[in-house]
Amino acid sequence: MAAAQAVRERAKAAMTKAEETIRELEDTVRSMPEKPERAGSPWLLGAALGSIAVALTLYVRKRKDDAMFVGLWAPTFLALGLFGDWLRIRRL
Repeated sequence: MAAAQAVRERAKAAMTKAEETIRELEDTVRSMPEKPERAGSPWLLGAALGSIAVALTLYVRKRKDDAMFVGLWAPTFLALGLFGDWLRIRRL
């Protein structure tokens, strides 16, 4: 019986913690603007498109290893733009 009571108490504590976390997330979502002003930095978007163009050029010139290396920059630039937006939203 003592083991069952201990399990019930741990389950109740876990539910309380989960409810607190849900409330915190709801507060965070409510504090966010409905629509961000812009998505990503135009400079980082330009850098991503430029790296794709350079990667395609390298690929056509049979420099596939270099093309793969440069081509992997595009998602990095895009992720940096989204991270910047996330930081800006968190500060609001």
